[in-house]
Amino acid sequence: MSLLRNQTATAMHPAATLGISDSGVWARISEIEGYHSQLDTALAGLDKGLSTTLVRSVMGPAPTDAQSDSIRQAISSSPAIQSAVLPGISKEDEKDAINAIVKFTSLQIQSNNATLLATLDKVIHDSTPFPNLVTLLKEGKTLANNISNPLEVLKQHRAKQLANESHTSRGRQERESEEVREQFRLAQSSNSEQLALIEQAETLKREVKQRQNTLVSDLTIASLMANEREMSQLEKFHDLAEERIKQAKSQLLEHYSHSYSTCDMLELENIELIPKGLEKGKGSELAKAVPLWFKRNIDSYPITYRFATRCVKDFDPDKATYWEPPRLTHGLKEVPLIEREQYKAETRDLWDYLVSGTLNNNIHSLLTQPCFLGRWGDVRVEGEEGNGVHALWVLMMRYRKCDDSYIRSLKKTLSQTHLLFSAPKEDMATNLATMGQALSECVSLGVKVPWDSTGREVVLTLKSQGFTEYVHPYMNGGPNPEDAAVHFLDLISVIQSCEREVRETMAIQRGYAKELFWDQKMLYELTRDNDNHSFVIHSSPNPHYDPNYDPTYGKWNEGQMAPERPANGADHHHSTQYTPSNPNQVKGESWEREGQPKGEHKKEKICLAMYCNLPSHNKFMFCKDCHNKGKYEGYITTKHGKHIVITNKKLTFNK
Repeated sequence: MSLLRNQTATAMHPAATLGISDSGVWARISEIEGYHSQLDTALAGLDKGLSTTLVRSVMGPAPTDAQSDSIRQAISSSPAIQSAVLPGISKEDEKDAINAIVKFTSLQIQSNNATLLATLDKVIHDSTPFPNLVTLLKEGKTLANNISNPLEVLKQHRAKQLANESHTSRGRQERESEEVREQFRLAQSSNSEQLALIEQAETLKREVKQRQNTLVSDLTIASLMANEREMSQLEKFHDLAEERIKQAKSQLLEHYSHSYSTCDMLELENIELIPKGLEKGKGSELAKAVPLWFKRNIDSYPITYRFATRCVKDFDPDKATYWEPPRLTHGLKEVPLIEREQYKAETRDLWDYLVSGTLNNNIHSLLTQPCFLGRWGDVRVEGEEGNGVHALWVLMMRYRKCDDSYIRSLKKTLSQTHLLFSAPKEDMATNLATMGQALSECVSLGVKVPWDSTGREVVLTLKSQGFTEYVHPYMNGGPNPEDAAVHFLDLISVIQSCEREVRETMAIQRGYAKELFWDQKMLYELTRDNDNHSFVIHSSPNPHYDPNYDPTYGKWNEGQMAPERPANGADHHHSTQYTPSNPNQVKGESWEREGQPKGEHKKEKICLAMYCNLPSHNKFMFCKDCHNKGKYEGYITTKHGKHIVITNKKLTFNK
């Protein structure tokens, strides 16, 4: 009943009634290209088989010696002929009788082939536009070639389209999926070619074995000596077939070594197919582990490798679904016939590996339980017993967060990231690293991040903090402001490269090392929740908040006391009993000591350090706090912008 309710709810959703997405269209064009390749192979095999067994046998010479020998062997081993024909003739005539039967049988085979060919031609002529079988085969090959031309044009168009959209998350994601499909097609072509060679070599081995059995049927010395040369040749043919099989298998495996993921051997040795904590939403780690694990075990899974890789990499961002591999209940129709039996064996072996302890009991029990997932919850996900590759798809769909609520949460989090710069709790480098992870998640899922509500606010905030020359070129949102995740990532990279330099420059201008954001009530930090694998911006009270601080001038309001200086001495807002009579007071003007009548105080010189309005110590240029801070940091910046280097013994003006 719950499944029925889900189906009803998703059917009522507007998006559930939409047609196929753009990425879905291109995915199906990719499938057509794969089917076209299979069609070429099938037509070539049909042409070769029919030509050999029908056309050439009718139009060409009589059966070969090998075929005659096969017939002769069948006659010699036939109980009916042995009992009904051969006993009635003399030994001298037995050989002639067998030869006559062989000739008669050969002529009958030719006659039957001619009759069958004529029958096929008549059926084809009566039921199709083609006059005969030969014409039908030629037309089929011509049509297959004609299909390849528009497919190639579409393929080139798609490549240009993806190149133009390379600066958007949707473009990058679809390009990665297209690369996975291309690898899939190339692997299929390579497999079909090498498996055909293996099958051809196996056929040769069987024929050699048959011929050897025929030659040794007569164990007389004369017969064996007469056949010695042919037996030697047959041994060479057998060795040749064995070498061809070995070479084809090697080339089949070598294709995956060159065309799929590259990594060092240490990484392959330590890789686990199922990452720890998969049930906490670590499907993205499963997508990384699958290609590496299969590459390490390529000898055992040469056929299923490309299917397993595609089902964790080929993603449809509109429907939030991964490509579903073939199902056993559907007859593995997507698997080429030449690979089908081996695919069954490999996917069964993979299933046994998963359920024998690799998966915990909770995950194992969910593999064959139906559920509805995808962006709108309208895609039925249900595994089947004995299909390990399909089980990997079920795991990706269940544990890779990509539904609509997750996508909305990513966008909401990114729309608040300007708070991480206006009032950060953590240092900027930490926030930038976590933001980069969130944006990379958007790119991998093809999430369209609008620039106006996300990155633009970050740029405006950073421009007020000394980053103007670095962030201003990114103000416009890139080539597609409605899909700006990649542009946003580029901005983050730029900020990471210059953040330390800008921070040091601003510290010198402020006169203290760390900005404590005295005017902000709350501080913000971006974290990644390991339990649900989501990004969240947390807020907490600012312990340094002071309502009397005026952010416009970077000073405290007239008549107010500055806050206590932090114990570590890293910040320059000093605790003092002095208050400025004028917020804009400059060097040379006097201060009034609190509690003394006006005009009864001694005029004192102001500290020369930038942004410091305290009186200097005795006859020195700086107050004690600024001097101690300068000794700690190695320099003091004056109100005139000069950089003074401080040693333990003296002051040195940096020219």
